[in-house]
Amino acid sequence: MQQINRRRWLTLALSSPVAFAGCGGGTDTSKAHVRFINASSYDALTLTVDDERLFSGIAWGDETSYRDVDPDDCRSTISRTGSATALVSSFTPSLSEDDDYTLLAWGPVGALGWQLLHENTSEPKSDKTKVRVFNGATDAGVLDVYVTAEDDELADSVAMQSSAAVGTLAEFVTIDAGTWRVRVTAAGSKTDVRLDVSGVVFPGGKVFTLALAAAAGGALVNGVLLREHKTTLTRIDATQARVRVAGAAAGSATVTATVEGRELVSAGSPVVSGYALVAAGVPAVTARIGSTDVSAAVPTATLAAGRDYTLLIYGSAASPASAWLVDDNTLSTGSSKARIRLVNAVAGLGSTLSLKSGSSQLASGVEVGAGSAYAEVSATASGSLTVTSPVVDGPVLALTDLILEGGKVYTVLVGGTPAAPIGDLVEDH
Repeated sequence: MQQINRRRWLTLALSSPVAFAGCGGGTDTSKAHVRFINASSYDALTLTVDDERLFSGIAWGDETSYRDVDPDDCRSTISRTGSATALVSSFTPSLSEDDDYTLLAWGPVGALGWQLLHENTSEPKSDKTKVRVFNGATDAGVLDVYVTAEDDELADSVAMQSSAAVGTLAEFVTIDAGTWRVRVTAAGSKTDVRLDVSGVVFPGGKVFTLALAAAAGGALVNGVLLREHKTTLTRIDATQARVRVAGAAAGSATVTATVEGRELVSAGSPVVSGYALVAAGVPAVTARIGSTDVSAAVPTATLAAGRDYTLLIYGSAASPASAWLVDDNTLSTGSSKARIRLVNAVAGLGSTLSLKSGSSQLASGVEVGAGSAYAEVSATASGSLTVTSPVVDGPVLALTDLILEGGKVYTVLVGGTPAAPIGDLVEDH
């Protein structure tokens, strides 16, 4: 191992970070060869060494060239492009002469990390591929990764990588070369699917790292397949969204809803279904309150890949209402904090709602058919939440003896009518 000091990285490459197709490595065998990949939730990152920018404006999934770097000159910082404040400062990757490396930036906004991938793995036989997993999807949690044939059922499949912990680089696994379907699930579950992409090519005799990152909604994930010694990469981005249904109809009426032909809920209000994967785009929806078809009350929505949504159905069979809410299932960067929002589905209220935790104001001015911004609250084993309105005497809803766990996301759903409100605390993620 070369000793690390504060001398500047030396590079023989162009100043532009934009990658070009080609192989890793450089012409100077006394240098290490390093590329920089953004697998984080930050929109664009810059790698700087002793005030010299080596890579700038690197977005998720950007290809970058390898740069020749003196192994003794490795003290570095990573910052958000356009910001003078370092997100990760004074780290020193350990490099060796004439070896290839990938410096991977990963993690959510507010908690950026880095991982060095040493590209020194022996190649498999020509009909095999070596793959390992790096889980940088902090918000998604521990994950299982499946590489299967297109029509294989997950229920009958074995994970290529099980229980991939956040921030952990797994050992290599050898698989048959070919074109496969890649699916990622929550650890231990074959139904909580976080990524599902077909047609992913794993060529024979090659070595890959599959880096996972949280998609925009927090729970779904994107992937990037990094081949050793090669500047080109394969993005495996989510092509689906997740949808759930929240029923908050007056009189605790039953809400039934299907999305893309799949019934997500049929139960008395208040009720919130689990999430289901649907293709990005405009979903087909049917809905009933009681036995009355209220599908016409559901507005058209275009769902973005990688995001989570709640279809809110409230009001009554005679006067139905509905709205699409964008959910944010990213987690607090503080392990002792939970995130929480208020959803107002009180039909006929004609005013807004507010939410307090004890004496702390969490949300205010939430209109009917809308959700508040998310607020952070301290974890507690015996908390209280109070919902109020300027047009209602006393609390609209009071919830006591609540357990709020750190590292989770919650929604307070309030529906019904002003005279007979209904509601509950729902754990989202």
